[in-house]
Amino acid sequence: MKKPQLGDWIEHNEPFFGRVNYGQVVQLLAAQFCYQPINSKYIRYCMFKEIWKPSTKKEAIEKSPESVESKAKSIKKRRPKAASAKTVTR
Repeated sequence: MKKPQLGDWIEHNEPFFGRVNYGQVVQLLAAQFCYQPINSKYIRYCMFKEIWKPSTKKEAIEKSPESVESKAKSIKKRRPKAASAKTVTR
């Protein structure tokens, strides 16, 4: 498959993790490229030999999973409350 160019939108399929990411290519390396998923501040890596294909920004916005903020809220709801720390006096 043809290598992406900087600024291209891609769809990265990760069947082992059961997810599909959409993002914009921000860096090209020798055997892989880096892309920034939509609605995320983190950079992801994709090997040229992995399962990926070109996409459009419109398609990425329509098909991307929920925003990072709503994911963080759902994780917060599931997280058990921390036990209160008791001070030890001697």
